[in-house]
Amino acid sequence: MPHLQRLELIVNCEGNNNLSHGDRWKIFVLERLPLLKIFNFKFRLENVYRDEQSMLDHFRSPFWLNENRHWFVAYDHRRSLLFTVPYFAPHSTVYSEIPVMPHSTTLPIEQHAIFYNMITELTFDSVKEEPSYRYTQIEKLVLVSPKINEGLIDLSRVQHLCVNSSSGSLDMIVQLIQHSMPRLNQLSINCKLSLICSASIIPLEQIRILHMPFFAYSSSDKNFDWSHLFSRVERLSITVNSRHEMVFFIDRFENMSYGSFIVNNCCINARRNLREPQVTREWLVENTYRLTKIDNNNFSCRFDDINSFTVHLWIGESSKQYTKVDHKSSMPS
Repeated sequence: MPHLQRLELIVNCEGNNNLSHGDRWKIFVLERLPLLKIFNFKFRLENVYRDEQSMLDHFRSPFWLNENRHWFVAYDHRRSLLFTVPYFAPHSTVYSEIPVMPHSTTLPIEQHAIFYNMITELTFDSVKEEPSYRYTQIEKLVLVSPKINEGLIDLSRVQHLCVNSSSGSLDMIVQLIQHSMPRLNQLSINCKLSLICSASIIPLEQIRILHMPFFAYSSSDKNFDWSHLFSRVERLSITVNSRHEMVFFIDRFENMSYGSFIVNNCCINARRNLREPQVTREWLVENTYRLTKIDNNNFSCRFDDINSFTVHLWIGESSKQYTKVDHKSSMPS
């Protein structure tokens, strides 16, 4: 190992506190790895008996910070993690939490923007005060608070939006996407959001993946054409209240290659289901216009009936990688 030039160490289990002694690492490197140029590590420590300041002081010597190395270190007390930056800087955070405190890293304060620039997944919960930084690399945004200041986040890079707050509305979300998120292609509405939308709304053609696990529990306009708003969706995951709703989505979402339809358990009437036709592959072909006209029935399906009844559907090219499962089950109309 004396010729080793690059070393990366990860200890995910609760490591011994000896791992946090910078002086011991210095001796090890000088004696055993004299040619080492790149050293990155991430240690999860078991019990930290020293404060952050005294721990990091061991990593502030010229050995760690000279111009030939620049081996900067940070400590996250919430997760008991000691790691090198920027290599192991976190890629996700909650907005109300400060990614780095001046006393928790050896990185010069003028370079602290590195921590914010490394964040690609942000949970936006609230704004307690106006910060002096801006997130510029966010690809996945989770909205817990509907009120968002676009000056705090560069929304133009967001590709996946998760809406976890029911205090907003679909209109508000659609306008936010249209005005500020040109790269967005995946939308997850993970709450009981008001799904009543403006009739004159412009379609969100950029959305390719749509998750609506609370659709069956949300207030919505039954006459609203969801396939018009999300006209280019290829992967759809949604709760439905009936077989009729499922058939509607299969037929109207013409670009859908995968669909997952979960039946709202509150709508299941066991006694009525005994008289309902069983949902099978043949039933899907007979009752959906889209599957009826597909050449050679070019689709695959799977039915799950463990916790809740779910229909999985693969259409076209995507169906070739799945085996057809014709499991019979009952489902409300």
